[in-house]
Amino acid sequence: MKLKTVPMKKKSQNRSYFLFILLLLIPASFSAQNSVRAGIPIYVQDNTLCLNRTFFRGERIEALAGGRKLPVTEDRGFFHIRLPLLVSSAKELRIITDDVSFNPLLTEEDLALGFVQFPRECIEGVARRVEIDPPRPLEKLEVRMDGEKIPLYRGRGDRVIFYLAYPVLSGENESLITVKAVTRSGFAGRYTFAVKVKKGKYLKERLTLGAVYTGEDGLGRIRSLLLDYENKKVARLLKSKSGWLGDPPRGFDLPVGGRVTSPFGVIRSYNGRGYRTYHTGADIGGNPAGTPVTAPLGGEVLCAEDFYARGLTVILDHGCGVKSLYYHLDRLEVKTGEAVSPGDVLGDVGTTGFSTGPHLHWEVRVNSIPVNPMLFPH
Repeated sequence: MKLKTVPMKKKSQNRSYFLFILLLLIPASFSAQNSVRAGIPIYVQDNTLCLNRTFFRGERIEALAGGRKLPVTEDRGFFHIRLPLLVSSAKELRIITDDVSFNPLLTEEDLALGFVQFPRECIEGVARRVEIDPPRPLEKLEVRMDGEKIPLYRGRGDRVIFYLAYPVLSGENESLITVKAVTRSGFAGRYTFAVKVKKGKYLKERLTLGAVYTGEDGLGRIRSLLLDYENKKVARLLKSKSGWLGDPPRGFDLPVGGRVTSPFGVIRSYNGRGYRTYHTGADIGGNPAGTPVTAPLGGEVLCAEDFYARGLTVILDHGCGVKSLYYHLDRLEVKTGEAVSPGDVLGDVGTTGFSTGPHLHWEVRVNSIPVNPMLFPH
């Protein structure tokens, strides 16, 4: 059988033809993206909404996000609308032209931070949790409240969790929030808006305190030293940045049964003075001394100590800047550094420290700010 051979000249011609086709396709592939976009009415790139002027011929175009105007520029036959960092839903965005008004069909993938449910109103003493789950990893994320950085905590994946909280008697009517984000692709965005701060409906009460509260208990200078040590230590523990201890706290069980004898936020006047302070926790009474107090949520024991004013005290860190405190215990069942699970016994109801009878003073703090434990988080 005779084999047919291919002349070398034909092989060379085939190779030349292949290279010629390749050279034609390379520039075509570089311009393909722009060619495709030329036929698309709307697309999103680097947090910018681009509208093709071929499809939107009117002279007037306006972009709104929650009623707030967005900047619009024009370049190379496209309108460019810079999208805000904080968008709660696609319905929040609206495009208005001479001919049409519509909501662009955006998805979370089109936005640097995805859709974020950020509160525009807060009540003094009530914590609000915010979660940001960006569609792509961020190089940087910063949130400031009235110029001060808010501690951010990393959740599973790229999720970020933090809390907004304002103390009772803060005196604020409005708070300025600034969010900055930088993506790994180099996009940098900044968004500033106001949060309305409302006063809570907290009761007022007048209290007359005895000698132990007014400093006439005969301890003299020792009393001030004991209080100074106690207050500084508790303040330091509350300001310590807590780590990620699992899922973010989503609510507490009650640490003990009974009735609330003094609710959170009661604004107090002591011995005829002005209403300058408030109750930073909730007092739960109706239980005899020795009734077990249990952990309402898992966490780490930051402190288990006998203080002068607070009495036998336990402080728990639940992660994400959330800490809980238990005062006036009769005994301590846990030690500093231990991990506790929901339902573990912390100690017993007592009347140690500045206490007029057996009860539990229970506090919840978010980034050191006292919040209503019965409404945590809102």
